[in-house]
Amino acid sequence: MLNIKQKFHNFMINHWLKVANNFYSVHNYDRAIKFYGKILYLDNKNYAANCNLATAYFLNNDYQKAQTYFEYLQKADSQNPWWQTYLSQIYQKQKSYRKALNAAWSSVKISHGAGEHQVNLAYALYEIAEIKGVDFILDMVQKFYQNYPDSGVAQQCYNTFFHPQKTAICNSEYIEKIFDIFAPEFETTLNRLHYNSPQMIAHYLAAVCHNRSNLQVLDLGCGTGMCGANIKQIMPQTVLWGVDISSQMLVEAGAKKIYNQLVKNDIISYLKISKFQFDVIVASDVLTYFGVLDEVIALVFSRLKKNGIFIFTISQNNLNRQSYFLTLSSRFVHRFSYVEKTLKKVGFSHIENHKKIIRKEGKKDVNGGIFVAVK
Repeated sequence: MLNIKQKFHNFMINHWLKVANNFYSVHNYDRAIKFYGKILYLDNKNYAANCNLATAYFLNNDYQKAQTYFEYLQKADSQNPWWQTYLSQIYQKQKSYRKALNAAWSSVKISHGAGEHQVNLAYALYEIAEIKGVDFILDMVQKFYQNYPDSGVAQQCYNTFFHPQKTAICNSEYIEKIFDIFAPEFETTLNRLHYNSPQMIAHYLAAVCHNRSNLQVLDLGCGTGMCGANIKQIMPQTVLWGVDISSQMLVEAGAKKIYNQLVKNDIISYLKISKFQFDVIVASDVLTYFGVLDEVIALVFSRLKKNGIFIFTISQNNLNRQSYFLTLSSRFVHRFSYVEKTLKKVGFSHIENHKKIIRKEGKKDVNGGIFVAVK
């Protein structure tokens, strides 16, 4: 039987764990850390307290202390891939890039190729390549692809670093996994990156269609509904349709209750099978996942009514003179002249473009623009 002292310790541990978890749930990490520390003073091997304290330090940007606890957890629970994923991000912030790659790879192996850990590795590869150069990460890219040749994430990484000139479109499985994983925090992340494409699209739509009501608008790659929400705010009578490849993004978009219909599909497939004709089609930061634009723009044209309008943003290729170029972040940038030529080729008559900074990528501005094309 437990003695009175042990019973008291257990009671306090359970009490403090509830208190700490409450503070953690409302993002008050300083207070949560204090109470997790109290638990570990009584029981330094308490698994829940160690786990939550590690992540609380991480989310509080105290990476050195977080590292200590994650390394302890990794030894105590070596088959949990999340400890390696967190450590990979910590090592990267501390500029230990080789350790970051090895930890990210370990999380993929331990998880037997789980999507969230593959995506973590992919982002580590992109970000470290920007800092250390492509040669630094090529061995890991090759290992990733050789071990998971059927993975869309591995295929996209391999194409980005080994065959960028031959890649015409991003892998659909890769896109789906990324956005399924990031959906809950997508808008918070983009707001930090000063993402303003949805506002710009809504502004230009209102300027072009100010005297029209009840517009049927298709939101391509609608995501969490940021573009739709901005359109509805300015033009509340608009009837919105949304399509996205990510089911989790559609959950977020559906919660806004602004769409007449939401469909899970990739853009090309949806445009091919849809029989509906729209007044307006919008695409906010979506064509960055397409290199060759001929097919998608031709399909958009076919789904527009006469005098229908296509409004979309692109990232501008200022890196070279290629029509489109796959960057290290696995997104495409385009020459304005190529986009305009493609729009004209499929039949758009009136075309405007406006150069803008559409968001940040890391600390860098992403130069791009918004196109308005009339059928």
